[in-house]
Formats: sequence, C-alpha cells, structure tokens
Amino acid sequence: LKPFWFKAGSSQQVLFTFTGIVALKQQRSMALNRGANFVQKMGSPARMLTGGLVRSKALHSVPLESPPAGLHGLPPMRDKTPEGSAQMMSMDLPNLQQNIANVEHVTREYLPSVRKLRLHRVREMLKKYNCAAGLFHDPCHVRYACDASNMSIWHKRNQIRYLLVPQEGPVTLFESLFVDAEGIRPLIGETIDQWEENVATTYCSQGPNMFVQIEKWADQLDSFLKPITKGLGNTRVAVQGGDPLQAFALEKRGY
Repeated sequence: LKPFWFKAGSSQQVLFTFTGIVALKQQRSMALNRGANFVQKMGSPARMLTGGLVRSKALHSVPLESPPAGLHGLPPMRDKTPEGSAQMMSMDLPNLQQNIANVEHVTREYLPSVRKLRLHRVREMLKKYNCAAGLFHDPCHVRYACDASNMSIWHKRNQIRYLLVPQEGPVTLFESLFVDAEGIRPLIGETIDQWEENVATTYCSQGPNMFVQIEKWADQLDSFLKPITKGLGNTRVAVQGGDPLQAFALEKRGY
C-alpha cells in the first residue's frame, strides 16, 4: 500500500492508496479496542484460557491441573477423559442420543435407495443426450452420482480422482492415494462396481511431467471406454471437469 507501487502517478491513484492506508489503520485501531474491551470485561487476563493453557508474554503455555486461587470464579476445568468428554457432549447437545439414533435410522432405511435413485438419474441424462458414458471429476458431482466423498475441498481444486458412469454396465471410481477406504467400501456393489487407481495429471501433482501423464490417463480411460462404446455403438462421452487437455487426448483416441 505504497503510492510508488503504481506506475501512473495520478492524483486518484495516490488518493486511493492513501485511503487504503487510512482504512487499514482504522481497522487495526478497532481491533485493538475490541481486544481491550474483551480483557476489561473478563476482569483478569488469567480468565482467558484456551484448552487449559494460560497465554501471557512471560509464560507461553503453562498447563493447569486445576484452577489456581484468585481467578475470580473461574469454572472448573473439563474432564479430558473419553468418559468425561462424552458426558460433556451429552450436556452441551440436547437430545444427542435421539438425534444419533435418527441419523442411523435414515442412513440404514433410506440412504441406499437415495443413492440408487441419483445414479439412475445420471444414467437417464446420459441416455437423453445420447452419451455412451459420463466422466466426472468435480467431487460434488462424484458424490451425487455414487455417494463417494474424499477430501472434497482439496479435490475441488486438484481434480485427480474421477468417476466413469456408463449408460449401462459397471460404474468405475478412479480413486486417489488419499482415499477414505472405510467410507468407500460400503458403496462397492451398491453404486460402485469397480475401484481403480487413478492417474494424476495436474501440474500441482506432476509438474512438467503432466503432459506425459495426460497421455497415460487417456490410455487408461480408453481401455475402459472401448467395451462400453463398442457395445452401444456410440463413441460420445460426456466429460465434466478435469483439464481441457484430457478431453483433447480422448478426442484423439476417437471419442
């Protein structure tokens, strides 16, 4: 936020920069005032505990076995044992056991049919638009089609896991190394027929080798798409997400 950052030295740009500096100073002042008000309201810095640690300049982190005297009515520290944590959770969350039972009931009685319905809808859309198969990279689309989730936020920007859904035939999930095996195993035989190792192609994971990996990825997909497209007599494949170079690589192979 220095005026000489701007190549053009117009008065508007300098004014804009100066305004930004003033705004930052105002925000800093407001934050300091809020902190001072919080300390004043708490009555004592020793009351500001985080996970049983007193924060101060002199003592960076001093564990407390029990509250020392003179802390102005500080509530007793929580029991850190599993039994104590479960008890505190029951106290903090009303109807906890009933809600857990409801979730288990819905998962057991309704979720399997919901999963099958979603997959059926995806297949119907492939038929509607005359596509032999659909290839999905976005974790939200993968989750909808087969209910498999795995580090969704990370895979949202690093689309290295993908799902192949044909009009007819087995659904194949190409999972990354960061796999939640326990979460996916129940889906095998329900919405996922095959679980294969993925071929990562992003620059984040492969660097300059990504172009070689894209060709390797296309060869892998080609081996799965050939029997699908041959059986249907249709080479149209719907591709969602991924790198455009991946779609071009499939195009070179006749899709």
